[in-house]
Amino acid sequence: LKMKEEEAKNRPAADRDILIRADDAAIGYRKKIVADGITLEIPRGEWISVIGENGSGKSTFLKSLIRLEAVKKGRLFLEDRELKKWSDRTLYEKAGFVFQNPELQFIRDTVFDEIAFGARQRDWPEDRVEKKTAGLLQEFGLDAHQKAHPFTLSLGQKRRLSVATMLLFDQDLLLLDEPTFGQDERTAQELIKRLKERQKRGTTIVMVTHDMDIVDEHSGRVIVFHQGKAAYQGTPYRLFSDQGLVRRFSLIPPLHYRFMHERKERVPV
Repeated sequence: LKMKEEEAKNRPAADRDILIRADDAAIGYRKKIVADGITLEIPRGEWISVIGENGSGKSTFLKSLIRLEAVKKGRLFLEDRELKKWSDRTLYEKAGFVFQNPELQFIRDTVFDEIAFGARQRDWPEDRVEKKTAGLLQEFGLDAHQKAHPFTLSLGQKRRLSVATMLLFDQDLLLLDEPTFGQDERTAQELIKRLKERQKRGTTIVMVTHDMDIVDEHSGRVIVFHQGKAAYQGTPYRLFSDQGLVRRFSLIPPLHYRFMHERKERVPV
C-alpha cells in the first residue's frame, strides 16, 4: 500500500491537473530577493507543505502566490494564466490566504459579520449570505460564538475563524502561514482535521509549517526552501528517510524516521 501511495504521489505532472506553476521565479520583499530559480508545479487538490529555516523564503513564497508580494523575475501561473493578469476580485475568489497572526485579518465586530463580510461586499442576497455563513460557523465549530467579537475568542477559535473567512467562496486554493503555531495539540489537530475535510472536497492546501509530524501525516508533497532555492520537491517519505537530506536541511524528522536512521547506523556494512 505504501508503494502504491508513493507511486501516485510521483505521477508525471502531465497526468495531473496543475493549479500553480512557477517558471524560474525570484521572490522577495521590497528590493531584496530571498529565493530565486524557483521552478515547480502544484497539482490541484494536493496538500503541499512548505518548510525551511527562518528567513529562507517560505512565507514570501506563500504571499507571492496571491500577490501580497510581487515576483521579482520569472513568472507565476494560476490555472495556466499568469498571476499578474488576474483581477484582484477574481483572484481572491479563487484563493484564500490565512495569516500566521489571525487578528491581522479581523475587521468586523462579530464572528458572524467577519465571515459574511466578503459576500456582503459583493452584494449577495441576505438570505444567501446567512445560509453560507451559518454553514461555515457550524463547519468550524463557531456557531455558539457568532455574536462574539473576534478578538474575544480563544487562539484556536481565532485560527478556525481566520480559515472560515477565507472559504466563503469555496476557493480552489487555500494558503496558510503556520496555522497551528502556538496552539495545543488538541486544537491544532481539530483545525488540521477540518482542513483535511476541505482537501477531500477538492481544495488545494499550501501550508507553511514547522511541524514535521503534520508534514509527514498529511502532505502529498513537500517544498523545502534552503539557501535561496527551492532545494527539494518531493514526498515526505523520500525527504525524511534520506539522512543526507535531513542533515543538509537541518531537519528533525518525525520519531519513526529517527528510529529508522538509528537502526541503519547500528547495522554493520
